[in-house]
Amino acid sequence: MSRHWLNRLIVPRFVWDFWRFKMTLTGRMLLGCIFFASFGLITIQVPIFFTYSALSALLILAFLVGLLFRPRVRLDVTLPSRVSVGESVKGRVRVTNRSRWPAFDISVGFIDLTRTLKHLDHEVSTIAIGSTDSVDLPITIEAHRRGLHQLKELRAYSSFPFHLFRSGSSRTQLPPLLVVPKFYPLTDLDVPANTRHQPGGIALTSRVGESSEYIGNRDYVPGEPVRRIDFRAWARTGQPVLREYQEEYYCRVAVVLDTHVTPRKFWIGFKKWDHEWYFPHEDGPETYAELEAAISLTASIADALGREEYLIDLFAAGPELYAFRSGRNLAHFENLLEILSCVEATRENPLAKITPRIVDELGQISTVICVLLDWDESRRDLARAAQEAGCQLKRVIVRNGPTTLPLDDPEFGQCPQFTPAQVESGGIEYL
Repeated sequence: MSRHWLNRLIVPRFVWDFWRFKMTLTGRMLLGCIFFASFGLITIQVPIFFTYSALSALLILAFLVGLLFRPRVRLDVTLPSRVSVGESVKGRVRVTNRSRWPAFDISVGFIDLTRTLKHLDHEVSTIAIGSTDSVDLPITIEAHRRGLHQLKELRAYSSFPFHLFRSGSSRTQLPPLLVVPKFYPLTDLDVPANTRHQPGGIALTSRVGESSEYIGNRDYVPGEPVRRIDFRAWARTGQPVLREYQEEYYCRVAVVLDTHVTPRKFWIGFKKWDHEWYFPHEDGPETYAELEAAISLTASIADALGREEYLIDLFAAGPELYAFRSGRNLAHFENLLEILSCVEATRENPLAKITPRIVDELGQISTVICVLLDWDESRRDLARAAQEAGCQLKRVIVRNGPTTLPLDDPEFGQCPQFTPAQVESGGIEYL
């Protein structure tokens, strides 16, 4: 819902659209001057009456001329569908005049764009577009929050003649804009990995089929499976020949993203005369900063793993459980970023959803990298389950302040802890 939802409940929609879109800031200021000048009508001073009449005539003239020269244009938009947090996506809008008359002072822009997106060049305009002519205008959108954002309709309008009103009804609907988390590449990532046997190899892992790699033939040894005998080779050589296969051993790394955000209460005070009231309020300013930093660090880890011969399994639980596999030509890193861009915080402990899914895969997983927001009993149980299954373990904590349990646990080794400021500044090069 728009940030102006309360106003829309009170004011009719057409009045709200007229105030927000049809009238420019200059027009609102002029209307305010007319309103204050109207108080002078109760007097007999002629200059005040003339001022009121002149301002009103100017406002009415601008509105009527704007209706007369209202542009009829077609919009063709070219805009990338992806951008990183904190960066700007640049596109182009081709404005084509469909009228027999010239279109003056044409601009394009969004009305009531969300706070997470900002249209930077909405004030850019062209002086005139001739009949059936076209003009290219830039469009730049700055993204401040990750996620899949549905853009508002892009409108074309004219502020001719006095920049008091916007006229024009041409609009077009744009596709959603995907804002992926911003991350910084790691120079070095220490992965305590060892190869493990993968039944069926890459084919089974990618859910395509089940087969081992054929490497050649050798003489048959009594007692070996008959189904592996190569009968064609037997017919050529005159003796039993066995097909020989090589099982695949490689490293699968599970990256577990913690999305459990614990509400942190702070107090808001209200004072009236000699009484004071204090109410607990959740979600302090740093509540989601840690999660965003953890997602950014997870993207950095996945990028470093993708540059090596690792198979990556991403597990993240928010309102929904995300399990995604990439690496070794199974999927691209961009697909993993799309998953991370849609991960949301959860108030319930997600480990109850993640742990059973991970336990089913631990027999083939070599290393488990946990990007956690805290260290407590539930997260400790997950780490213990990974070690009991023979997996190597690497823990990373993203948090402001101390954790619930001490990190210097001899059972799990050392665990680095970073603040959101360290992650967002790109100061982490080695992990």
